[in-house]
Amino acid sequence: MVTLTPETVADREAELRKQIQDATAELDELAAVKRYMARIAVSEPSPAVFPAPIASGDGPRKQVDSGGAGRVSGLTKTLMSILKSAENPWMTAKNLQAQASAILGAEVKMSSISPKLSELKNTGVIRRDDMLVALTERVGLERIDDLLS
Repeated sequence: MVTLTPETVADREAELRKQIQDATAELDELAAVKRYMARIAVSEPSPAVFPAPIASGDGPRKQVDSGGAGRVSGLTKTLMSILKSAENPWMTAKNLQAQASAILGAEVKMSSISPKLSELKNTGVIRRDDMLVALTERVGLERIDDLLS
């Protein structure tokens, strides 16, 4: 039997808040996956594209192939899809990395993300404002500072 004290109640409350925070983060990731799948009209996910997620501690994570020269890779399509469906059009590369990893079910290294973002910026598909990127079609020529003013 647990004796109820202000400390045990506070500890339990902190534990429950952490569980809620973790579950909310997971729900956000699942919502991003659902939006992505709806956009590409996936009826049955292909195991090669959507492998089962690897929980931390389950061994080494798979690496995502970032594609070859002269073609739009799955990673590039995934990044564009995330930027298109995000509630806020401006995102950090780190946030894109986390969402792409969740969608693809494998770790996407920043060394794969950065060149893709540079390529998209150089072709005018995305805009950069300090540490944030957004699809040009969503933000036009605006800068994040303009939105905050």
